[in-house]
Amino acid sequence: KFPSLKIYTDQGAKKSPHRTNHPMAQQQVDLYSLLACIVHMSKLANVEIQRVHEERVAAGSNDLLNSNLKIDGDIRSVATKADTNAQRIILQGLRQRFPGLRIVAEEPEEEGDERGMDVVDADRAGISPPPPPIVFPPDDSSVIPGIPVTDSNRGHRIVPFSDVTVYVDPLDGSREFVEGRVSNCQCLIGVSLLSTPVAGVMNAPFYRMAYALHPHQPVITNPSAVPFNGTNSVVGTNLSSVRVGMSGDENGAMEEIRTTLKEIGCMKVEEVGAAGNKAMRLLSGEYDLVIYNFKTSLWDTCATAAVVTAAGGTVTDLYGEPIDHSPPDSEEGVGNKNGVMMSRKGIPHAALAEMFKNLPELQNVKSAREPPYCSYALTSTQTVNQPTYICLTCCPPTPGGATFCFCPACIQKCHANHDVMFVGNVESNCDCCEAGYCKISNQSKAKADSFLKLTCKPPICCYADADKKLGGASRLNSFAAFNIPSLPSSLKACAKNLVAVTKETHWLPVARAMELGTSSEGPICPLESFAAQVFKFHLERLQGNGTVGREIYAETSGAEWWVQVKDSEGLNSKTAIDIHYDKDEQLAEDFCLGSFPLFSTVTYLNALPSSNPTIVFDHTYEEPEDKPIEEICISYPAKGKQIIFDGRLLHGAPTNALLKGAWNGGEDDTMKEGDEEQERITFIVNIWVNSRPFILELSDEEREKVGHLGDCGAPCEFVQTDVAKVLEEEVGVEEDG
Repeated sequence: KFPSLKIYTDQGAKKSPHRTNHPMAQQQVDLYSLLACIVHMSKLANVEIQRVHEERVAAGSNDLLNSNLKIDGDIRSVATKADTNAQRIILQGLRQRFPGLRIVAEEPEEEGDERGMDVVDADRAGISPPPPPIVFPPDDSSVIPGIPVTDSNRGHRIVPFSDVTVYVDPLDGSREFVEGRVSNCQCLIGVSLLSTPVAGVMNAPFYRMAYALHPHQPVITNPSAVPFNGTNSVVGTNLSSVRVGMSGDENGAMEEIRTTLKEIGCMKVEEVGAAGNKAMRLLSGEYDLVIYNFKTSLWDTCATAAVVTAAGGTVTDLYGEPIDHSPPDSEEGVGNKNGVMMSRKGIPHAALAEMFKNLPELQNVKSAREPPYCSYALTSTQTVNQPTYICLTCCPPTPGGATFCFCPACIQKCHANHDVMFVGNVESNCDCCEAGYCKISNQSKAKADSFLKLTCKPPICCYADADKKLGGASRLNSFAAFNIPSLPSSLKACAKNLVAVTKETHWLPVARAMELGTSSEGPICPLESFAAQVFKFHLERLQGNGTVGREIYAETSGAEWWVQVKDSEGLNSKTAIDIHYDKDEQLAEDFCLGSFPLFSTVTYLNALPSSNPTIVFDHTYEEPEDKPIEEICISYPAKGKQIIFDGRLLHGAPTNALLKGAWNGGEDDTMKEGDEEQERITFIVNIWVNSRPFILELSDEEREKVGHLGDCGAPCEFVQTDVAKVLEEEVGVEEDG
């Protein structure tokens, strides 16, 4: 019932004795008491770190530190007796106070080391004398006096014991410690609930301490009386006042980030060591943004992420994705392989991440990543279309016997270096868990739970009779075109404002969409209002002709919407929208599974003669890549024109000399003399019915930056046009290519 206590290290992944159903393990834990415990243990650990330092100073030599490199040639991997002694103290206290607690710690435990056991196990093992018990203060509030205990926050504090993992870095910045920069060192202890850091302490033995428990703001203890301020750095999109601290690595990706930050005009970009030290300087206001390399671990980020987030900051990897702090199943699972980025409140974090992830070196790093999660956590034994493999080493097929199938993540992580064979994109479920091979089941389940919490059911899009409903043999029969005579005048300006803030997609639940699609009263964002009108019009139209049933689930139906602003000059990659499938991007990236909207729509907010046309291909993700494509639809932009098509189909707006500018229809409302606007602006709304993507609604902050609130104009009229006639006019004579 309760997970075994495990210690993972970056040196051989040695583990403590197997501890399942520990006799003193509890069913629930109070995060307030757990925070008080880790704060107290960090203080005791720091006393030992200070003692070792004073001993070293008195001797005038580092020889007493018993230093060793866990990774040959990498000084950052150094460990000293201050690290190991401090960790022993921390683990003893945690195990004494919370027997059976799952702990992930940096340093290895020595076999038979009684100081690494709790009092109960040491006594059972007959080790004499057992370590003296840790003495805890009688009142938790005396340890963390700034966090109130009230009945109202009790529901946030009492959590299932089995959902909790504690990450321990006893001495973060060991290199700094060895080289004498002791003010940069910290003891980091963080608490993760499933995959999310919820509490933590950052205790610098020679400087200051910060600790936090969500949903409260952090309490900062600062003996040196230097004020902390994590909430007043508001710079918007102006980066000229931003101060950046980052790892000093000279690898291509970090150097590319460093160069980019300087080119965009950041006030200061300098190197700074130690994970906790970066976060502490961020909290103190010395930095507005800190960048970590690709070599940190979960014990570096659990405590720091909890405190920075509670202070109003943002923590993601370098690609803008949340960092998963689920309990790892292997040594490899503790690494933050996608880097780390932390920012103070007011910094355009999402925009910076969007810029970073498009840098060539970071794209190279990401392209080498394996799919991180096992699809079985979402699908169980339900078969879905997915990339499917068999392992000839573990489970070779036998005549008349069962064939075990494996997902891409398990092939990479559970069957590495085995003899495997790719079957294809076929209907299957991953058998790795049931076959007993899966090494990533824990973190996969935690990630799946986060999907299910938002989507309410497995977000696997399997439309029954979809081909029949969407037009039979040719999915292009679903293609339709409409004219919107009077688009709201504010849409174009709002679209440009939005892409300056974020290029992510946004969710509009069905209930909200139907409400906004009927009334535009109040301070409504024009983009949301228009998305709602598009969704309401087409949902009612599709229900009327029988394409969509009447049974709509509110939790998993709605509109996914975003805007595209593309340069229209020249034949280069900046003008194109790559050929792609609209899908739940997060689901595809994390689980290699496809979930697609029922319908996709594109509305042209302006028209330029040089704009790329939209092309829709009669091809879906499930079909073989080499299947011949016999039909396409081509739509040239015209202001107020809208197209709708089967959301599973391949489409895009590629740059092609034979297509671009081949048709000059519609109103050219922007290409006038002296007019600097040269962009192709489109508004996309995807219609999801009884299956939703893993995205969020537009935030209040983003809504404010879009502007024009309430300026939604009159309700739009949608006038359907003759698709056959439009196609005949637009396609014209066939040409080579």
